[in-house]
Amino acid sequence: PGAGFSGMAAGAAVGPGGRPLAEWWQRLVAVIIDGVIINIVGAIAGRVLPGVLGLVVTLGLGWLYFTYFHGSTGQTPGKMVMKIKTVSSATGDVIGMNGAAIRSAIYPLAATFTCGLLGIVDGIMLLTNPQRQSLHDKVANTLVVTVDG
Repeated sequence: PGAGFSGMAAGAAVGPGGRPLAEWWQRLVAVIIDGVIINIVGAIAGRVLPGVLGLVVTLGLGWLYFTYFHGSTGQTPGKMVMKIKTVSSATGDVIGMNGAAIRSAIYPLAATFTCGLLGIVDGIMLLTNPQRQSLHDKVANTLVVTVDG
């Protein structure tokens, strides 16, 4: 009774400072919101810039977007809406620009160079890991926690 999708008791998983870890669905909704924002900007860049250059700029904008927001506040606009935040798994603090740059690069690089296979593994890890960490969280030593209203 009370078990979540990952098989853990609901509310049992906490991060540094005792903050509850974000649920998988909160993270999914946040990434969908962020994806819409990035894709709108990317579509504009794709119309203005030719071919491969447009694609490279769009990928770069996505990386900069996630690096800036995770490095400065721990919250992208999507995470703000969902009231969740990316923090250091060791300290509970914002991860800074270097940590955010690494975290932001892992998923697209892994998914691209493995034809999406590691992207699937990334999502499965989120559902099965007791700390609700996906591959990019593990590599960057981050957790996604809930924040107050």
